[in-house]
Amino acid sequence: MIAGIWILGVIFNLGNYIKEYWKFKNILKKSFAYELPADVCSEISQELEMKRKVTLYQNYAVTSPIVVGCWNKKIIFPVQDYEERELVTILFHELVHIRQHILEMKKIGIFLKLIFWCNPMMNSLLRNIDEWGEIACDRYVCYETAYPYTVKAVSYTHLRAPRDLSTSR
Repeated sequence: MIAGIWILGVIFNLGNYIKEYWKFKNILKKSFAYELPADVCSEISQELEMKRKVTLYQNYAVTSPIVVGCWNKKIIFPVQDYEERELVTILFHELVHIRQHILEMKKIGIFLKLIFWCNPMMNSLLRNIDEWGEIACDRYVCYETAYPYTVKAVSYTHLRAPRDLSTSR
């Protein structure tokens, strides 16, 4: 009996995740290519020792930059004009998400939430993964890079477009 309730809970939550994933995927289909100066991308990629190429897109439905994808990572920017410093800071931050495998940790958290759906601590786990992933990326960008203006720029960027930490990317 209890196992049946647990299985129904897993199926229900999996169905909700799949439905939300398809909605999100349909929104992302409306993204279009975003070209940056080659020197900006190559400089940041070299500094982070990125092995894979990351494609950049813009989308009107996105309110803050996000990283999506399993194997072929994509960074999707909101459609707006960026100053070069702001763009470098945002790009660096999102590439650090890829380098530190934050997206993979979120997927593991979602998988654990599917299995342990009846544990109220799982929502807290997902929020903490999101929050600490952002903090780790911000810290790296601010204190470990060769860009001295990033501390102020990251603070400004987060004030300008606050992230909803309750949603996963």
